[in-house]
Amino acid sequence: MNSIRFIAGKVNIRLWIVPLLIAYVTVVAIIVWSMPRWLPSGLELHLLGKTLDAATLSAKLVSIGLMPLIILPAIFVGELAVVGWADSSLRQFLVKPSRSVMTDLTIYLLRLTHLFEIIALVFSLGVAAISADYIRRQVADATGLSLSVAGLPLVAQVPLLFLVYTFFDYWSHRTDHSSRFWPLHRYHHAAKDFCILNSCRAHPAAFTGLIIAGATVLVGGSATAFVITGLFVGALRFFIHSRVNFDFGWVGRTLIQSPRHHRLHHALEITEGVNFSLCPLWDRLFGTWREVPQADWVIGVSTDYQHGGLITADIWRDYREFWAGLLAPLAKLIPNRAGVPARG
Repeated sequence: MNSIRFIAGKVNIRLWIVPLLIAYVTVVAIIVWSMPRWLPSGLELHLLGKTLDAATLSAKLVSIGLMPLIILPAIFVGELAVVGWADSSLRQFLVKPSRSVMTDLTIYLLRLTHLFEIIALVFSLGVAAISADYIRRQVADATGLSLSVAGLPLVAQVPLLFLVYTFFDYWSHRTDHSSRFWPLHRYHHAAKDFCILNSCRAHPAAFTGLIIAGATVLVGGSATAFVITGLFVGALRFFIHSRVNFDFGWVGRTLIQSPRHHRLHHALEITEGVNFSLCPLWDRLFGTWREVPQADWVIGVSTDYQHGGLITADIWRDYREFWAGLLAPLAKLIPNRAGVPARG
């Protein structure tokens, strides 16, 4: 009986997230429901290089609410049904979360409250505020080139946008694994336990995000197609970090990355980067695809991390290491006391 009470107490301690989500969905629902009533027709909102009309703003609010309130809970329930309570991510969070899992939860809550965006704005020196829509309009004005699939049926737009997005995401991810940017991306790979919210663990210095912005710079589409594609990509990222050990068969080897193939990407013993893309076609095309072995393997990195809810120490250490590596070539050009440039 005492053990049951102890577990129940642990669960109740973390149930504060439930009223937070209830309040969140209530606010989103009220805003979306009432928006047509109080927004003037033809209104446009210009913010950080983005132009949002009332319809687009409503669609974005709906998409923001759908992920934490419908899609993410569905992934948790689906994983629970497949792997069982003992091995589920839900049990990891509610009963006895490890320090690594607490880091994932902390980052997710920062993202949910949009505080992460403010932190990213500081760490990225403003890069995180650059709007891909703004860049696309500037490119179109300067070159006259404006590609869009908005005229196609929605069922054609979404897969095309997914292919374009995953192409740029592939090269962004490969850049993250380069020696210069690895100290930042290593924060994501430092997770010791695979769980659904691993997807959210990322360093706020989002410099390589500019590469992904190229996807919308190159090709435009309807607001609905972008919302659906974004929701699918977000859901897929959550799912491939789940504890479901599926490989999806031929689909997971050609079209959509599976959780098992992504686990190999996180493997501790893998020294070279493999299986970067959400769409394996790009890994196969550029020679970074690897099939998964039958045995399981340990995930993580060799660098020590404190983990836990207090994330500042790990984030700051990786940030300093990134800048030290990036500025090292310049340091070699600084003359020493003898007036001779330093040599590596």
